[in-house]
Amino acid sequence: MLATVIVFFRHTVTSHMAGLCLTSAIMIMNDVFLFTRYAAALEKSMVSVERLQEYADVAQENLSPYDARLPLPPPSSAGSTSSSSSKDRGQIAFQRLTGRYPNRGGELCLRDVSLKIRAGEKVAVVGRTGAGKSSVAMMLFRMVEKVDGNILVDDADISRMDLARHRARITIIPQVKGIII
Repeated sequence: MLATVIVFFRHTVTSHMAGLCLTSAIMIMNDVFLFTRYAAALEKSMVSVERLQEYADVAQENLSPYDARLPLPPPSSAGSTSSSSSKDRGQIAFQRLTGRYPNRGGELCLRDVSLKIRAGEKVAVVGRTGAGKSSVAMMLFRMVEKVDGNILVDDADISRMDLARHRARITIIPQVKGIII
């Protein structure tokens, strides 16, 4: 654009002035580029600080009186047969469970859900968007507030279990966009 203006005024603009204008324009464009780059880097850093602040402000989980916060015992070897491992079967039961997310203004995420998963069963939770699949998993990990009902693992209410020990005993495979056959 500047070159077009210089060509248009070629009779009034000297070659020295044209060279100075073009050189200055190139330098200004470089400065604008660097300013934009540094501004984007600064914004990225500020977002990181903002995210850290959000994590610092997250409310502490509600702990039950049974949460001792003791270190977990070392994993038992596969060959050992203790009285606790013979009792641990892996049966899970949701009994008329209702739950809500604490950060969504009291909106219920599950309403009166009952299900029973026998020990050793492999279960897939499927459904449409918003059906409550993730909420079921979050309730099992005690990450969502229970309003009513019970979750039993091996006939023991998880609200009466130590939170760290309870979470160490269960595993979830997150949802994927495709099924691998």
